[in-house]
Amino acid sequence: MSRKRPTPDQMDQLLSQPHFRRDSSAASTDPSHTPVTTTPMLVDVDQIVPYDRNPRRSPNDKREELKAYIRETGFNQVLTITQRPDTDQPELYMIGVGGNTRLRIIQELWHETGDARFKQVWCQFQPWTGETRTLVAHIQDNDLRGDLIFVDRAIAVQELRGMLEAEAGQSLSQRALRDRLAERGYVISRTMIGWYQYTVDTLFPLIPALLQTGMGRPTIARIYDLQKAFGKAWQSLGLGEVEEANNVFEQTLQRHDGEAFDPDRLRRDLEEELSISADCDMQRASLEFGGALHGRSDVEIKAPPQAHSGEAALVASEADQSAGASDTHPKQRSGADGGESEEREAAENNRPVRPGKAESHHIDDKESAVHDPSHPATGDSLPRDLKSLRSRAWTLASLIAQGSQLGDIVLPIRDGLGFLVGPVAIETQQSWRPDVGRRALCVWWHLATLAEQFARHGRACACMPDAWQQRRIEDAMRQARDGQQAFSQWQWQQADHDLFADVPPLEPNDLGPMLYQNWAESHWQNWIRLVETYRAIYRATGDAPWGNSDARR
Repeated sequence: MSRKRPTPDQMDQLLSQPHFRRDSSAASTDPSHTPVTTTPMLVDVDQIVPYDRNPRRSPNDKREELKAYIRETGFNQVLTITQRPDTDQPELYMIGVGGNTRLRIIQELWHETGDARFKQVWCQFQPWTGETRTLVAHIQDNDLRGDLIFVDRAIAVQELRGMLEAEAGQSLSQRALRDRLAERGYVISRTMIGWYQYTVDTLFPLIPALLQTGMGRPTIARIYDLQKAFGKAWQSLGLGEVEEANNVFEQTLQRHDGEAFDPDRLRRDLEEELSISADCDMQRASLEFGGALHGRSDVEIKAPPQAHSGEAALVASEADQSAGASDTHPKQRSGADGGESEEREAAENNRPVRPGKAESHHIDDKESAVHDPSHPATGDSLPRDLKSLRSRAWTLASLIAQGSQLGDIVLPIRDGLGFLVGPVAIETQQSWRPDVGRRALCVWWHLATLAEQFARHGRACACMPDAWQQRRIEDAMRQARDGQQAFSQWQWQQADHDLFADVPPLEPNDLGPMLYQNWAESHWQNWIRLVETYRAIYRATGDAPWGNSDARR
């Protein structure tokens, strides 16, 4: 007698089950035996670990919603797992393609509820295909889901580059990297490779928090344009090489991390840096910056002569700027001649492949307008908002410190007077001649005093960086706040070499002959501007730069 055919409702129910028509004899449940072919497996959730190179680094904003859904309905999907052949834990499997978030949720539910529904999951085991192909598979899975933010994808692609270069035993050009990724099923243009490299190499060390908020390519392109324009304006004002401009740009950009990003505010801060460094008013600095930004600078910066024009790979299209399409899956931008047309456009726009610190430039026109230094900035030209005033104080203090051979010791803070003064590196101290060292220590104390670092109110202690913890500079600042005797008396009584290395003792008799008689005019002018800025901060805060509880005493 023939078997009765299932009804449509029964067929729908069967099709909804995971692994319908799977032969139970073909499904492995033995954790001690690793399959050699693609095999369905029923695996304990505690025998599976997430992929250790997961390209997603930012939290999934839908995680709790997904967890509530799985708790309610159970888990009816199949996880793809794999295993490295050289693993020292053969009893464990690893997520092979996507599913890292879902695995963690199921494991949490199993441990939280003890519900047998979450103890085991059906998996599809796939033999190991190699590090690069596994990472590519995870990137593609996240791209298809639209899960990856720009910086996460950029880091993943740069990690892929490192793997492929290790395999090849040599560095790869952008063309070679593009071709090798295409061989592994990941299509990406050279233009995007350039943007990913700029994001990871230049921006990520400076503004990691901002990038993790989901900053996309259009905003990154604007930052790059501001960096390029700042370098041109720096050259036009005769302030030095573009590498110096990049250093100042990076220090300024870093101060914007961890807050809502405003490109216009960054531009104003950069113009302030130009104004201070060139000893010109803000209007002149703004005009120079605007001219450089819109292609009217007196100085033209070109890509390195050794770079081929086809390697110029950073250009933002109008569609990217308006629709943000650059943050979508790379395959959506691929085509038969898409990469080459992008390269031609980049070359026409003279965009270098690797902007940033490593970039070298050829200056065609060395003539630049120099502002007359006989007209120092006055209180009328000072910025009015508190953040800009503190930024100005930090910039001026940094210029004075570096010009006095103290090195990069001035740290920006968001409260107080805008900066603190750190210890001078031992190597720097050892390089001083005696007269240079005595003058440098006088400058150190001038800056620390204006920063109110050892003031009796002690509010600067709350702004100390973590690197100062367990160092003698921390002890000194707390002693100045809590001690019963004068700080200078306490310091001399310590006779402690480590203390003197962090907080140099002041010799007041050196101030006149070693500093006031020998300080360069530019340092004097910067010191006057710094004192003016100090006073302006007090006025802007109602005599309470550290907060209302600490009015001037």
